[in-house]
Amino acid sequence: MQLHAIYHNGCLEFTTPVRFAQARFAVTVEIPEAAIIEGLVPVQPSVVTAASAQPTAAGAALTEEIRQILGPYYRSRPGVTVAQDKAAYHAELEEKHGR
Repeated sequence: MQLHAIYHNGCLEFTTPVRFAQARFAVTVEIPEAAIIEGLVPVQPSVVTAASAQPTAAGAALTEEIRQILGPYYRSRPGVTVAQDKAAYHAELEEKHGR
């Protein structure tokens, strides 16, 4: 099956929503020659989070499902600690309820 996607900062963004039966599987990607800078060795992107751990398959699937539901309202917050998340949540509650 062929799916169309756009590469953006280390991630493939599918042009149409798709749900996968598995959280991890091998794919073949066809990249236009003009998009590759010759002479550079490709490196794996690394994301350092507060927990510094790989997400579980269930967690990745849940994140993708949330992303699908939120659509254009989804925004990633990499590197946010639990304390920062809690502070942001409380700030939103205060703004909403005026306390």
